[in-house]
Amino acid sequence: MWLERILPVWVLSTAMCDLPKAIGFWHCRKTLNIVFDLIISNPPYIAVYDASVESVVRDYEPHLALYAGTDGLNAHRQIISQAGEWLVSDGLLVLEIGHDQGTVIRDLLSESSFMDIQIRQDYSQHDRIALARKT
Repeated sequence: MWLERILPVWVLSTAMCDLPKAIGFWHCRKTLNIVFDLIISNPPYIAVYDASVESVVRDYEPHLALYAGTDGLNAHRQIISQAGEWLVSDGLLVLEIGHDQGTVIRDLLSESSFMDIQIRQDYSQHDRIALARKT
């Protein structure tokens, strides 16, 4: 399983940077002086005051894992603005996004000079995944 292969690297890398595992690579990549072919992220993407969040999610999931500012895009803005520094030329960025964020995410990726931008839908035909390649 791929997770079994990557987990020891992730644990070692977070230990080398003296960071909690929840922070992971994002805050220590420059310390390690590495770049990636692929970045995959499932960042928080729900707006803080989104009333449509089901109580089973709102009441039991960690808020840090769910909410990303008043429009739900704070984490995406940070990742997109910095991902170009982390990716090799032609590297791929893959992000989970909210069902109504496709257009805004496409614009953010374009403004950050990504190319081959795609917004993919889930089984309910809602925007769910953004893919983009570093120029």
